Amino acid sequence: MWMPAFLRFRCCDGVIRFIYPSYGALDNPDEELTDVRGGSRLRTPLQGSGSVKFGVHLDTLMMSSSLQLSDDQQTIRGSGKILGNTQLLQDKAYYEVVVVAPGKFHVGVSHYNTEFLDTNVGDDQYSWGTVFTSDLPKGTVIGCAFDQSDFPLIRYYLDGNPTDIEIGGLRGTFFPAISIEEDAEVQVLLDSSVMKKSPPLGFNAIIKSRNLI
Repeated sequence: MWMPAFLRFRCCDGVIRFIYPSYGALDNPDEELTDVRGGSRLRTPLQGSGSVKFGVHLDTLMMSSSLQLSDDQQTIRGSGKILGNTQLLQDKAYYEVVVVAPGKFHVGVSHYNTEFLDTNVGDDQYSWGTVFTSDLPKGTVIGCAFDQSDFPLIRYYLDGNPTDIEIGGLRGTFFPAISIEEDAEVQVLLDSSVMKKSPPLGFNAIIKSRNLI
């Protein structure tokens, strides 16, 4: 499979590492947040495209209190984990994460569990994911393809191109999950109407389930 040079040659340096067996309250957008870049305090709310317009979006009930979420429930910064608002029921589901501000962030899936919302995706027994670092520039699109047609498996794409990153050994019921650390700010695209890239062959954007846990 195609894989960008900086990922191939920097994997051993921790640009991307595999993490296997990762879950809060709605953050006040005016609450002070620590800026780890300089120790200053941030009060500016994240700006989105307005109120929530999409059926599938990030879940304010399943997010770390250390995260800040935009008003359209797509963009996050701060630290900790957040889940999507719908369970992954289809055989092959796809969503995207766009780098708004480079930094360290984790992309994958998680069980619906509130106990570990302050940990990163993949750092506990309830979530699985891969970590990306600040080597990815602003505007990079990470595609997360979740396949449970046979044995649950996650594959990743960069700007529409497949990588060699693959995670297996998943068990249970899953929700899209993202976590943030080290300066990162990302936009999480769960709804088909806002996707930047076409899903891989056989995959579709997440379909909202009717019954949530």
